[in-house]
Amino acid sequence: MILAGLTDRPTKYSGGASENAEFWFHQLDRYFNANGVTNEDIKGDNLLGFLTGEARSFYFHSMRLNNGFPLTYRQLRHTFIKKFNEDAASTYHKREMLLRV
Repeated sequence: MILAGLTDRPTKYSGGASENAEFWFHQLDRYFNANGVTNEDIKGDNLLGFLTGEARSFYFHSMRLNNGFPLTYRQLRHTFIKKFNEDAASTYHKREMLLRV
């Protein structure tokens, strides 16, 4: 039995302040699992096709920092969530502080 929406292709991720990286990766993982993609190397290779904007640039920046080699899917997932969710939280807190002034 396939649940509704389980195999829907996730929207592209840009790393914008209104996007939640952890939730987006959760959707991407569900998409991969529903389509039988369990190999971490294949997930990592396909990740780039789902990225745009700042997130795509960050992918290439991460690769440069890793001597030109892409990070594993697990490393990318962790790195993206750390970077983009912290950036979004920082933006939110700064906005809240400005509203209090």
